[in-house]
Amino acid sequence: MTTTPIETVQTFKILIIGDSNVGKTSLMNRLVHGIFSNNYSATIGVDFKIAMINIGEYKCRLQIWFV
Repeated sequence: MTTTPIETVQTFKILIIGDSNVGKTSLMNRLVHGIFSNNYSATIGVDFKIAMINIGEYKCRLQIWFV
């Protein structure tokens, strides 16, 4: 009988802070969804997105908050 290791996911919380109209939301949409939009819509308050990435054999969950 063979056993496989339990897959673990590391969670990293990242906070991006900056002035308005600098492209924080565009950066997040590009990273998480792989798209870039020329349409501008201001983010009101705080927003976050989650991206899953692989680094070697490890899975990482990026919890990205931006204000």
